[in-house]
Amino acid sequence: MCGRTTRTNPDLFPEFSILGPAPLPPGILTQSNNVTPGQEQFAVVMEDGTPTARLLKWGLVPAWLKDPKGKPAPFNARSETAASKPYFRDAFRNGRCLVIVDGFYEWQKKPSPFGKGVTKQPFFIHMQSGKPFALAGLYAGNSCTILTTTPNTLMAPVHDRMPCILNERNARIWLAESSDVSTLQALLHPYPASEMELWPVGDLTDPFKKLI
Repeated sequence: MCGRTTRTNPDLFPEFSILGPAPLPPGILTQSNNVTPGQEQFAVVMEDGTPTARLLKWGLVPAWLKDPKGKPAPFNARSETAASKPYFRDAFRNGRCLVIVDGFYEWQKKPSPFGKGVTKQPFFIHMQSGKPFALAGLYAGNSCTILTTTPNTLMAPVHDRMPCILNERNARIWLAESSDVSTLQALLHPYPASEMELWPVGDLTDPFKKLI
């Protein structure tokens, strides 16, 4: 699962080379330490054969869903089943996107020290390089969802799912219009733990303030 992401420095995003220079007009992409479902994600979609930057509401609403009021808008989809699930399969074939972030949060559940229930400790996860990275997403209209997979060795002690992170080569394949389902699903595996790092945080207002 992936329910919170960050864009701690919007000036980083032009460095994501698949976009080319100046992907969005200045001032549109705001900084946020805690992007939540229902808010806008910075995404890349393919339009007329060209990778194009978009702001998409986080929570997928398919075009065929005529009255979405009162219905949940999924902010995650399981990569193992998205291609076949009726809710996601059209977007998997025709609405793939990249959601560009520079970090995300996950919560580790532990038994409460008081003997009842569980506690949840947030962790901030990002690349060791500090650079932005691409999550495999699906979009419809102005909405999107993020695909998840099984965790790598870094994430496994924290949670049993993680977002599908794509390197630049795989990001280009993910956006390509001609890729078949088996080729696409082969891209959706856990990202190498050796390139990532995480640490516990006290709250979500400052992800770079480690909880020691």
